[in-house]
Amino acid sequence: MIKILITGAPTIGKTSLAKRLAENLGYKYVADKEILPVGSYEEITFQGSLLKEVDVEKLNLKDDSFDDNTVFEGLLFPETDLDFDVIFMLYLSEDELRKRLTARGYSDAKIEDNVFSQNSGYLRDLSEKICETVFILQRQSLSEDLKVIEDILQDISK
Repeated sequence: MIKILITGAPTIGKTSLAKRLAENLGYKYVADKEILPVGSYEEITFQGSLLKEVDVEKLNLKDDSFDDNTVFEGLLFPETDLDFDVIFMLYLSEDELRKRLTARGYSDAKIEDNVFSQNSGYLRDLSEKICETVFILQRQSLSEDLKVIEDILQDISK
């Protein structure tokens, strides 16, 4: 019985990887954006961009709300009180991250915010506060990343 979190910057491939991993393992899949209750965020305009500012306290997530054998995916979970057995943080080179964010139409301010968040270790620090087992993966390809994660999961389950 295990709860796995896939996290990282936007556009990094969390959703594709988490869905495929859940499918391969026969686990449930839960994305943070799918469980945001109405009223847990407000839309704000920042430097010309419409953003969702999430009040993590309003998420009111509890471990008993979720079954074990679940792959969670998203940026918000490291800010919650959920317990995870293992966290996989995905990273891209700064150039690739900027390219993907630009292609998705992110504002310059949001691009800088996400690059800073990845490069500063902010998300890593949050993850290490809620889970003892955190792996940082430099993105390669979906199939290569799945193999690495499945091998790690097999090793830690022994």
